[in-house]
Amino acid sequence: MSTRTRRFLACAFALVLLGGVATPAYSSSESMRSMMAGSDPVSPAVDVLLLRPVAFVTLVGGTALFLASVPFVAITRPHEIGRPFDVLVAKPAKYIWMDPIGTH
Repeated sequence: MSTRTRRFLACAFALVLLGGVATPAYSSSESMRSMMAGSDPVSPAVDVLLLRPVAFVTLVGGTALFLASVPFVAITRPHEIGRPFDVLVAKPAKYIWMDPIGTH
């Protein structure tokens, strides 16, 4: 790997870390509170353009994890098969298709 590539990756990693540190400081601001409360008109746009696609990816990954865990849960605790289904599949699906836009 060249020196230039290493420098680029180091800068990109530092920016990601710095962004993660700066985000909690921003989240305590009044504008972020109003956006999270749903009173800001940007909130539905953030919900539709960012949160719903992430929830869809979570649903797909959760479904795959649930299907992989079914044999183990069915053998060890068959009466609790609904618990992983609820967390990995039902909650993301409910958020995507049933919850009103802009409520989260």
